[in-house]
Amino acid sequence: MNVFHSRALLVSSLFATAVAPMAQAQWSTDTAANQIVADAASDQNQVKVVATKDGGYWMSWFDGIASGWDVRLQRFDVDGVAAFPAGGILVADRSFSSTQDYGLDVAFNGDALLAFRDDRSGGVEVTAARFRPDGTPVYGPNGVTLTSSPGFVASPKITSGLFFTFVGWTENSSARVRTLDPAGAPATVDLTWTPPAGSYLVAEMQTFGQSAVVSMVLQTGGFTAPRHLVAQRVAPDGTTLWGPTPIPIFDGGSLQIGSFPSFSVNATGDSLFSWYSSSPTLQCFVQRVRSDGIELWPHGGVPVATAPGRVRVNPSAAFDDFGSGVIVGWKEQSSNQSQSGISVQRISFNGQRLWSDAGVALVPLGTADADFARVSSIPPRGDALVVWKEAPSFGADQIFGARVDVSGAAAIPRFDVASTPSGKARMAVTAGALEGVLVAWSDGRVDGGDIYAQQLSFDAQPGDPGVFSTQTCVGVPNSSGLPGQLFVAGDRAVAGNRVRLSAVDLPLNVAGFFLTSLAPGLVVGPAGSVGNLCLGGAIGRFSALDQIRSSGTSTCFQLQIDLTRQPTPTGFVSVTAGQTWFFQAWHRDSSASGPVSNFTGAASAVFQ
Repeated sequence: MNVFHSRALLVSSLFATAVAPMAQAQWSTDTAANQIVADAASDQNQVKVVATKDGGYWMSWFDGIASGWDVRLQRFDVDGVAAFPAGGILVADRSFSSTQDYGLDVAFNGDALLAFRDDRSGGVEVTAARFRPDGTPVYGPNGVTLTSSPGFVASPKITSGLFFTFVGWTENSSARVRTLDPAGAPATVDLTWTPPAGSYLVAEMQTFGQSAVVSMVLQTGGFTAPRHLVAQRVAPDGTTLWGPTPIPIFDGGSLQIGSFPSFSVNATGDSLFSWYSSSPTLQCFVQRVRSDGIELWPHGGVPVATAPGRVRVNPSAAFDDFGSGVIVGWKEQSSNQSQSGISVQRISFNGQRLWSDAGVALVPLGTADADFARVSSIPPRGDALVVWKEAPSFGADQIFGARVDVSGAAAIPRFDVASTPSGKARMAVTAGALEGVLVAWSDGRVDGGDIYAQQLSFDAQPGDPGVFSTQTCVGVPNSSGLPGQLFVAGDRAVAGNRVRLSAVDLPLNVAGFFLTSLAPGLVVGPAGSVGNLCLGGAIGRFSALDQIRSSGTSTCFQLQIDLTRQPTPTGFVSVTAGQTWFFQAWHRDSSASGPVSNFTGAASAVFQ
């Protein structure tokens, strides 16, 4: 991308660069021919996906060539264009004949972060690696080795704090957590947690600001002893913020053997856990824990449904900004587990089941094996997109989706995601930073396993990332070193009235707001700004008190707009079909001489 370092550049150069043709979109629009991510002659498995602020994704997987399961990495932009050649970046050439879980995350500046077991040195160690969007290995070609133990190490996880990267793993019977600085050198944290009896097994890590939340499975004794779920929050100086020992999330029965529940953290620091018990019954639960470690719901969690004669496994939960509740999906089964289906439930902020004690059945009980429901919340009205897998017979798996509204009704009934029958495994579903979801999995339609993916808009359109803006002006680089970018995403149909503006690549913790007009323009450095105003005509501001935003530690901000209240200098107007509107964001910035202001680039959006 060209950036402008001089405010004296010609207007023609500015707009010629901004409207240069973009690469053709690559996301597949055919659910019978999903996009191939990796299809080398060997098998590929255990794909992971994380979203980048600009609407793209990092994807990692294991490549099982004859000499062992290697680690590979690829990046896709918002249109599905791969950054690196087929097969991606070879992160680590390993010799393992089997696989364990590993970690993938994205740093606040867009770098990819990986943590994995590594046997390249002869022993088995834990390695962390970091890659720039252009593929540069920040920690060096081999990453950084975090262990030197002759003992057992397993299942490392990684997450990005504001200034430090947190890495956690299992080592013998203990859980280890360390931090790394941006160059990969050891930082302040080096923690070891060992239970009085049994062992800790690291399950998941998520970041909140400068801290990290770590979940662990507590194996209370031998192999058949009960397994509990515990968690701890760690500050960047190593302080354990939830007390001296991890807090119990679930200790009233046992997790299933081999189950390592995931969780998520929202913008206020609440952690949302979902899991299922194997004893005393097969049942799914959710729990919400505040940033200070206080459980918001009864200890042991809220059962997702209580209708008799059923068992429930494999939950997936997502925060819902509408009413501050959560949405959870799971595999529903008959009591003898001969039939299965997919159900969903909405839990209120107070922990009440809102869609009856049975939940809502998206797939009624049947003989096809329905499993692995994955839930993504759709702002702003409380809808949810649910993706799941069905297998009427062995090796004939298909992937489907549905959208439910805030009442649990089908806003978009069942639709195809991957309609070609084949073996499908290790499905990952990740919500994009701007709009939509990316579904990725290992697929056996050709050989033992290739990595396939399908982009979906929240309106269930295959291949549509849901971003419908066109860049019209490139911003002046801000104090982060990058030019801010502006995206318009959601439903381009005016009747849908679901549009979100996103400003990304901003400095840390700066305030700002969005601007709009019906015409482009160019004013260089208005009112002493270091940036350029790229809107013309009558310019409206989204600057009401509840519309002013902060970039926080994510270096971006967003606003859901109401198309019936588009601001202008003379009042509000309604956007109409066929109109083209232009958008830009103003934000605070800093320079060597002190505080200044700046603008992101601008973008246009055509409404239907």
